[in-house]
Amino acid sequence: MHLLAAQPGMVTDGSEAVDLGQQPGDVVILSAAESELACLAGAQGRLVDAFGDQTPSLRLASLLQLGHNMSVDLYIEDVLSDAKFIIVRILGGRGYWDYGIEQLVALARA
Repeated sequence: MHLLAAQPGMVTDGSEAVDLGQQPGDVVILSAAESELACLAGAQGRLVDAFGDQTPSLRLASLLQLGHNMSVDLYIEDVLSDAKFIIVRILGGRGYWDYGIEQLVALARA
C-alpha cells in the first residue's frame, strides 16, 4: 500500500488557501471564464460612468482562485453573505466546484 504525504491546510491538488480581499457587493458573479469576467468588468465600468452611484456594486471572482475549501469559506463569509444577488457559472458540472455549491446552498437556506 502506498500513501501520499499530506499537509494540513492543503487540498490534494496542492493549491493553497487565498483571500481575494474583496469587499461585499450587491451583485457577485463567479466564473472560471476569465474573458467573461473581463467583459463584465468593462460593462460595469460603463454603467458607473453613465449612472454613477445608482449603479449596484459588482464583485467578480474567478472560480480558479476559489479551489481551496478555506478560500471558499472566507469568500462566503466576507463577500457572498452580504450579496443581494449571486450568479455562479459552473463550466464542467457540479463536480468541478462541489464544495462551493454545497456552501452556497447552505448560505441560501440560512
